[in-house]
Amino acid sequence: MGKWDACIVFALGVLIAAPARAETGYDAWLRYAPITDRDALKRYDKLPATVVALGDSDLLAAGQQELIRGTRGMLGRTLRVEKELPDEPAFVLATFDTVKQSLPTVGKLPTLADDGYWLKTFTHDGKTYYLIASPNERGVLYGAFALLRMIGLHGEVAELNVRDQPFAPIRILNHWDNLDGSIERGYAGRSI
Repeated sequence: MGKWDACIVFALGVLIAAPARAETGYDAWLRYAPITDRDALKRYDKLPATVVALGDSDLLAAGQQELIRGTRGMLGRTLRVEKELPDEPAFVLATFDTVKQSLPTVGKLPTLADDGYWLKTFTHDGKTYYLIASPNERGVLYGAFALLRMIGLHGEVAELNVRDQPFAPIRILNHWDNLDGSIERGYAGRSI
């Protein structure tokens, strides 16, 4: 192999490897990889361009921001934030108490335990809303993650009526962490 042949092989190797990106694991399950399946993307074209959190808690705001981050990452679209129900289709995050006041046309609310959530597509005053509701604000955040998981798995979200609630009322992470920040049982690094 001549000098120029070796250079060409090397250049081709660099060009082929250049687009590859190593997965760092930094974003873990929240990485929101772009969806490339054309059929799935076409299905999600009809999703609202607006998101509203009916309330001002940190948990509702976190759910709203996560929906924005997830749709931007997976669908390449940035949702517009509204403070009140817009006069257009929207994602709506709210607790059951707020839903009763602001969206009485949604109908009877399901009976759910705390931290449970309800994902419901419904029409109100001629506009389609994607409701993420729960008895408490933590459940609304869990519901936002559930909707994003459905989109990430290319699931059908056009006509939602999903109810879910935790099996156990108290959930903990078992990290084997010590108070000094070290971790037992052979895990590397410092405690989270």
